Order: sequence, then C-alpha cells, then structure tokens
Amino acid sequence: MKARAASPNSTCRLIRPIQRKQPMFEYKIELINTAKTKPLKIEAQLTALGQDGWELVSVVPDFDGEHILKAFLKRRTGDTT
Repeated sequence: MKARAASPNSTCRLIRPIQRKQPMFEYKIELINTAKTKPLKIEAQLTALGQDGWELVSVVPDFDGEHILKAFLKRRTGDTT
C-alpha cells in the first residue's frame, strides 16, 4: 500500500507531549536489630516512620552483624525537576 499525501482540505494538529515534573525523594536507612527488638516494636517504629511520610522500599540483611536488618525508606520532598 502506498502512502498518500493528505488532501488540502484535511486538518492536522500538532499535539505536544505533556511536560510533567518528576518528584524528588530523600532516602533513609534504618538499622533494625531483630534479636533485641520485638516484632510489635518494629511494626510501631515503621508505622511512625510511615506517618512522617516515609515509605518502606526494601529490607535486606546486614551481613556485618547477626540479626541486623537494613530498612531502606524514601519520601517525597517539596522539590520537583
């Protein structure tokens, strides 16, 4: 099928992409000692962080010590790019 030129009576509009500002985040790492801290206290700590706007992104073991977890958190800042 051949491409055809638009007829002189047709109208075309240029649609520009929407420029959205990207949110900026700040990050925080919390160390959690699971040997010394009961699960309910850990939940309370994470809940308090969540109420301050922090979102839990990931939890990984800290291989430098036993029973230590690293909790990675982020929250939006007021800035955008």
